[in-house]
Amino acid sequence: SPNSDSVRISISANALLDQSSLALPDYAIYFGKVTYWPRNVIESLASDGQANRRLQGGRVREGEPWGRSWALSLLKKRDAFRHEEEFRLIAIRGQSLMSTKIRADLLQHEIDPLSLLSRVQIDPRCTKSDEIISEVRHVGFWGEITKSSLFEPPNLHVWNSSHPRDWKP
Repeated sequence: SPNSDSVRISISANALLDQSSLALPDYAIYFGKVTYWPRNVIESLASDGQANRRLQGGRVREGEPWGRSWALSLLKKRDAFRHEEEFRLIAIRGQSLMSTKIRADLLQHEIDPLSLLSRVQIDPRCTKSDEIISEVRHVGFWGEITKSSLFEPPNLHVWNSSHPRDWKP
C-alpha cells in the first residue's frame, strides 16, 4: 500500500462459519474460494440445459447436501476478476423453507469481529507500530501481532570455489 501505516488482518473462516450458522439456523452456510474461468467456459455452463435443471433441483449428485450445487455455481467468476482472489460466504435458505419466488435478500446478522481475528500484521515501513499495537491490544485482541518481513533481505549463504566444501558461515 502507498500508506506505510497500514495493517493486514487475518480472520478465522471457521469462526465466521460458526457465527453465521448460529445466527442463521434456517440457512445452509457455505464458504469457499472463488474459482476463475475463461469467459467461454462460463457462457457454456450458463447455457447448458442439463446443468441448469440439476441446479434448479438443488443437487448435482444424489446424496450431496441440498443447495451445494447452487453454492458452487456462485463461486465461479470470469478470469478477468482473478486479481480479486475472492472468498464468499453464501447462505441458502433450507429446502423446506424455499418460497415459490426466488429472492436475493441481503442477509445481515451481528458478529463479534474480535472473535474472528486470528492475526494482525503491520507494514514493515510503519512508523507508528507501537501505537497500533497499543490500540489493537486496547480493543481486546490478544492474538499474534507481527511486523511483515516483506522488505527484509533474504538470508542467503553463497558458496564459492575458494572456500572448502565443508565451510559454514
